[in-house]
Order: sequence, then structure tokens, then C-alpha cells
Amino acid sequence: MNPMLRRWGGRTLLAAVALFLIAWLGGWIRFTTDPRLAEVIAMQREADRLVAIDGGPKTEAEARVIADAWGKIKEKTDSLPPKLRGQAAAAGWATSEAAKRRAVDQFFATPPADRKAELDRQIKSEKLLRGAFAAWAKAPAGAAAPTQATGQPGGAAGRGSTPPQAPSEDSRNAGRKGVIDHTSSSQRARFFEYQRALNERRKTTAGR
Repeated sequence: MNPMLRRWGGRTLLAAVALFLIAWLGGWIRFTTDPRLAEVIAMQREADRLVAIDGGPKTEAEARVIADAWGKIKEKTDSLPPKLRGQAAAAGWATSEAAKRRAVDQFFATPPADRKAELDRQIKSEKLLRGAFAAWAKAPAGAAAPTQATGQPGGAAGRGSTPPQAPSEDSRNAGRKGVIDHTSSSQRARFFEYQRALNERRKTTAGR
């Protein structure tokens, strides 16, 4: 090998090793998951398991358990350093996408004659969860979410979290883009057919 090339190769290797050591010592490179992040991800998986049981909550009490679990995840995530918060959010997004896929799969696994009833069940679960999250946000810090029927408004004494709101047009567009970017054409067709049926059913059952 040309001596000059050998020298440049050696210098490049040393520079790469030096950069790697700097990144590793600075915490930018890890060979194991940060235990704080691992804890949040484990909590996300457990909360998702609660959501997945029987296809979602059927009672206010079940919804409160799920809301409290996700509320604890939010508090734990908020306490993480910014970089880890981003990774926790990405893991949470993946968990949310898995829940959406389960809902779509359950819809298409249901006989066509029973699909309206399945959508009604999903809509009821969503409504229970929205109410439970709103109650959790109003409850004093450290308290479990109160029942929707008897819970006292927290006001300034509440956790200060904003309860879930109806998605804006921008967020809906972002969600559609996420579906397009991460799914096949057949998966997208299933998702959009499910979403169309769900939206129509929501309009039909609004106010019940």
C-alpha cells in the first residue's frame, strides 16, 4: 500500500475512534437502553395491554384504570431529559399505531352484518377513555382519576394537563400522512375504509 495512503488511513481511523469515544462518553451513543427510558416503555406496554383487553374499556371503572396508567406514563415521561422524552414519545407513537391496527383488524374480522355493533363498541370505549382522561387531568396530583359522575373539578388544583381534544384538521392530515408513509397500499385501503365507516357511524350515533 502507498505509504501516504497508509498514513491517511491511520489518521482517519484514529479520528473516527476519537469521535466515537467522545460521543460514547457524552452519552450520545449507548449500547443499552437508558433504564429511565426502559421503565417508560415497559409502562407503555402494560398500559397498551390494558387497552387491548376485550378490545377496550366497557365500563367507567375500566377506563379510569387505563387513564391513570397513561397519566403516570405522562408524568414519568415529562421528568425525562429532552432526548429521552423524544424517544419515549416515539415508542408511544408506535404503541398507538399498534392499537389502531388492532381496531382495524377487529372491524374487518367482524361479519359485515355485525360491524355497526362493533363500531358502536369502539366508539363507546373511546368516549369512556376521553372522559376518564379529562377526569384524570382535573384530579389533584397523585390522585387517581375520579368517576365522571361524581368527580370534583380540579380547576387550578388539578394536574394542569390538557385533556384530550378533538383532532384538528392539521393533526388529521398528519395522521393520514403517517399511515401513507408506514403502510402498504392494501393496509391503507383497509385503514381508510375503516375510518370512513367509523366517521359515518359517529355521525349517526352522535347525541346518544
